[in-house]
Amino acid sequence: VSGAIDQYHRENIQNMIDFQFLSFVMVAFYLWFETDAFAEYSQLFTLRFTKYAEFLAFKENFPSAKFDEPLSLHTTFRIGGPADCYLEPQNKAELVSAMRAARDFQLPVFMLGWGSNLLVRDSGIRGIVCRLRGDFEKVDFLGGGRVRAGCGVRVPQLAALCAEKGLAGAEPLVGVPGTVGGALVMNAGTRDGEIGPLVLEVEILD
Repeated sequence: VSGAIDQYHRENIQNMIDFQFLSFVMVAFYLWFETDAFAEYSQLFTLRFTKYAEFLAFKENFPSAKFDEPLSLHTTFRIGGPADCYLEPQNKAELVSAMRAARDFQLPVFMLGWGSNLLVRDSGIRGIVCRLRGDFEKVDFLGGGRVRAGCGVRVPQLAALCAEKGLAGAEPLVGVPGTVGGALVMNAGTRDGEIGPLVLEVEILD
C-alpha cells in the first residue's frame, strides 16, 4: 500500500512540475508577444492604418519616426504623455512627405514648435506630432537689413543674432519663448513691440 501511495505522490508531483513549466512557457510567450508583436499592432490601431503593409511603408518612408514618444522630452515644462508618432522633418521635402502621409491616412497633425509654455495631458497627443528641425532652424542675413529665418528658429535666438549684426527692431522679442513659425501665427510680442511689423514676406505650405 505504501508503495502505491508513493507512486501516486510521485505522479502528482511530476504533473505539478509539468504544469508549472507549461505555465512558465505560456507566460514567457505572452510577455514576448506583448512587448514585440502586440506593440506594433497597437500602433496600427492607434494610427488608423488599415493594413500592416501600409504601416511598414510608413516606417520605411520615415525611418527616424518615433512611436509612443514621451512629449515630456520635448516640452520646456518636461510634462506630457506620448505622441502616437513623433517626426522631426529636416527640410521642405520631408515636411511635404509628412503632410501627404497625414492626409492619405487621415491623421491629425500637431506642430510642436519649441514646446514652450505647453501643457500636454498625460494621455498624450493622437496622430503625428511634428517639430521642424534642420533647414527650418537656419538664419540667413541677405543684406539691406533683411533676414531670412526658418520657422523652427527660436525667437530669442533670432533677436540675439540680429543684435550681433547691428540690426535693430527685434529687441522686444528677446523674451518670447517660442519659434518664428508660432510667433507669426499669433503675432507674438510684448508691450514694446510685435513681430508683425518686422515681416516682409512669409512662405507657407498649403
